[in-house]
Amino acid sequence: LSTDYIYDGAKGPYQEDAAINPISVYGKHKLLAEESVLELANALVIRITNVYGDEERGKNFIARIIQQCKDAQHLTLKLPIDQYATPTNAMDIAKAMCLLLKDGHTGVFNIGSTDYMNRVALALRVLKYFPEASYELIPLSTKELQQAAARPLLGGFISTKFHQLYPEFLFSTVDDYLQKQINL
Repeated sequence: LSTDYIYDGAKGPYQEDAAINPISVYGKHKLLAEESVLELANALVIRITNVYGDEERGKNFIARIIQQCKDAQHLTLKLPIDQYATPTNAMDIAKAMCLLLKDGHTGVFNIGSTDYMNRVALALRVLKYFPEASYELIPLSTKELQQAAARPLLGGFISTKFHQLYPEFLFSTVDDYLQKQINL
């Protein structure tokens, strides 16, 4: 499994044939891992980003906001307004991976949903399902956040290669997931 951090974030979202140019140590390590794996016969590399969904620890971005809202906690969210990606449900990633493995596909596949948004828009998408939530949302630039590692600003994926093989596969959206969470 790899990431959109192997790209520089200048021209995302990305298809598999886009120029690779990692801007962080993490991205460089992921690229080295991809290159090592691809030296093996029958290798499969799946690139994913902004993964959310049901997980035991509930530590992904969307799950944390949902839980804090359900617990009636006040949220203070300082989020980058200039970092874009394609939030993708973990279950969709698992299903896509199973299809590719089952059918013996090899190579590199960029897997991303149809949602493309920045972190502020993503947080607001979640919060609209919790009208009683108490929060302060502070949109900041990546530069203002002074994050320790460089991040691709325009990240995310276009799953064209995958959809050419599986045109009937429909990725769920953030709204699909949130509607299920509200009805639990």
